[in-house]
Amino acid sequence: RASREFVKIIKHCRDLGVGPGGFYQPGYREGAKLSLRMMCLGKNWDPDSGSYGDIRRFDAAQPPKIPEELTKYVKDAIAASHEFLKQRGKGATNPDAELPVMSPDICIVNFYTTSGKLGFHQDNNEQRSSLARGLPVVSFSLGDTAEFLYGDVRDDDKASKIKLESGDVLIFGGQSRHIFHGVSSIAPKSAPLWVTDKANLRPGRLNLTFRQYNYKGSVNVTPAPFDTCVCDNNTAPLQHLRPGMVLLKKFLKANDQVEIFKLCHNLGVNARECLCLGKKCNQYSNSYGDMRPFDGAQPDIPEIFKKLVEDAIEASHEFLEQRRGTSNALVELPPMSPDMCTVRTQM
Repeated sequence: RASREFVKIIKHCRDLGVGPGGFYQPGYREGAKLSLRMMCLGKNWDPDSGSYGDIRRFDAAQPPKIPEELTKYVKDAIAASHEFLKQRGKGATNPDAELPVMSPDICIVNFYTTSGKLGFHQDNNEQRSSLARGLPVVSFSLGDTAEFLYGDVRDDDKASKIKLESGDVLIFGGQSRHIFHGVSSIAPKSAPLWVTDKANLRPGRLNLTFRQYNYKGSVNVTPAPFDTCVCDNNTAPLQHLRPGMVLLKKFLKANDQVEIFKLCHNLGVNARECLCLGKKCNQYSNSYGDMRPFDGAQPDIPEIFKKLVEDAIEASHEFLEQRRGTSNALVELPPMSPDMCTVRTQM
C-alpha cells in the first residue's frame, strides 16, 4: 500500500490518541504495567480481566469508533489475500473457507517504544461465534521493525519468527486463529524515512490489530461428534467428553490424594493462592521462567506427580482403544512428560 495511505493511518491514530479514550499504559490491579501504550477502538479491552467492554474501567471513557477509512483498508487486505490464495491453489482453493471474510468492529492500537515487547498469548476474548467461524485478526505494522513470534504451543523457545516491517499486514484466521504469538523485540532506527519525515512518528512501532467481536451469521459452534457418558461414581470410571478430552472418575486413590496434599503443603501452597512447579508462570508477561523473580527459587515437580500423570494418560489410551476400536489414541490424546505444574487453591 502506498506510503501516503499509511501516513493517513498514523495521523488517524495520533488524532484519536490524544482525545477521550486515547492512548494509555495498560496494567494490572497488582501494579504491573505492559511495556507499550494502548488505545482501543470500537470496544475497550481490559488486560486485567481479559474481556471487552463499552468503557474503560479506570476513567469510564468510551472507545472511539473505527474510522471508515481504516475499515476499508482491512477489507482490501483480506481481498488481496483471497486473490493470492486463489492463484496459489489454481482455482481449487476456497479462500473464504481458509481465511473467512470479516467486518472489523474492534481495533487495538499498540505503540511500542524501542524497548517494547509483548508476551506470548492467544487472541481469544471475542465472542464464541466469531472464534468458531475463525474470523481473522488483521494486523498493520508501521514504523520500526518488530520480531514477531508465533507457534501452536505456548513456548516461545519453539516459536517461529518473522520480521514485520513498516507497511506489512499480517492476517491470521481459520485454522490459525488461535496461534500463540507475541513481539520479542523492536529494531531501533529501522523505520523508513517517510515515517520519520512525513508522518512524524516518534521512534518505535505502531501496530493496529482489527477483529470482529461478534459473528452474526450461521455457524456451527458445536464440537465434532463425540461419545458422551453420564455416570455415577465408579459405574463408568472413564468418560469420553469430546475429542482430546477424557474424564477419569475417582482415578486418584485416597492414599494418593493424601500424599498430594502433604507434598503441596510442604511446598508452601497454603501460604499463597498459586504455586508453580518446574517453571514459573509470569501472568503479566504471559511467559515462563526458570525462577521466581522475588526470591530466585523454583521447586521441581515431585516424582509422584509425574507418575500419576503418566498413569492417567495410559489409562485414557486403553479406554479410547477399547471404545473406538479403529481410532489412534496416541493421535487423539498425545502422551507427554510433564515439566510444569500450576497448583492453585480456591477458597
